Amino acid sequence: MARPNKMGLDYFPFDVDFFNDEKIVAISGEFGIKGEIVVIKLLCAIYRNGYFILWNDLLKFKLLRDLPGVSSELLDSIMNRLVLWGFFDKDLFDSMGVLTSTGIQKRYFKISKRRKSVDDFRYLLIKVSGCENKEVFSSDDGDVSSDTVNVCNGGVNVCNNPFTADINVCKNTTKKRKGNNKEISLSRDKENLPTPEILGKGLDECYEELSRDMSWSEIVTMNTRNSGYKNFTMDMFKTYLKHFFEKLQNEGEVRKSPKDAKSHFARWLKIELEKQRNNGNNNRRSYTDKQEANAYALSLLQQHKRDLEEGLADQMERPF
Repeated sequence: MARPNKMGLDYFPFDVDFFNDEKIVAISGEFGIKGEIVVIKLLCAIYRNGYFILWNDLLKFKLLRDLPGVSSELLDSIMNRLVLWGFFDKDLFDSMGVLTSTGIQKRYFKISKRRKSVDDFRYLLIKVSGCENKEVFSSDDGDVSSDTVNVCNGGVNVCNNPFTADINVCKNTTKKRKGNNKEISLSRDKENLPTPEILGKGLDECYEELSRDMSWSEIVTMNTRNSGYKNFTMDMFKTYLKHFFEKLQNEGEVRKSPKDAKSHFARWLKIELEKQRNNGNNNRRSYTDKQEANAYALSLLQQHKRDLEEGLADQMERPF
């Protein structure tokens, strides 16, 4: 009995500049290392399945099991950002709940080009062409240089796709190597790039912008007072804001979007104020404990003094 065709991959290429990609930098800036790990876990799940995967509760719970410290709400937030910033195709995600992208599909078909047969290719974002026993891939591991990927195993028809009408079956004997085709359109990649607002600004520039935003400063100060910190002032706000950006620099942050910095600062400020309040309570408790200990010691000395006085009086009454 023939073994069923395998759609998933045992490995996939991982670029050494992965963490310098603008979209990953944006994820890391907002969610930290947890966001980076979620992205890698999602890529592994996709390539294990093939070139796409359905985003549903089953996948979500499997990921949460393997991601201790990541809540369901945080995972949803990371997913929404990845779709918004074009890491995954937004149209397919919104309409079908499918996680895939042009880059993922290119890498998948490049790796799986030698398979003898194929199954139903669904949710394609690229053109897939068949050819007769002629390899059209380069021998290196670079990216495919166009949106057309050729499957070269004896004229296999790969056009069964209800979502992509323009998938060509062709005879192509031309080898396409990375960098040879200089007329490639980059419009799709440009459309998927995050906006400058999402990518953020340098920390100094971001700090200056937030410092000048008096409306936001007053709102944060007022809300902080209403939260129980009645002595919180605008001067204290400015001091905490400066400390916050110093903390970001110490942690190696380079860029921060003003919008993200505002929400991050609000959470950080609440935590810092709670820490100070707790430390104050501990100090007062320590002071009270010392007072009680001193009072107890004084009572012992007074009792000892009384005992001595009573002993002396008894000796004076009975001198012999």
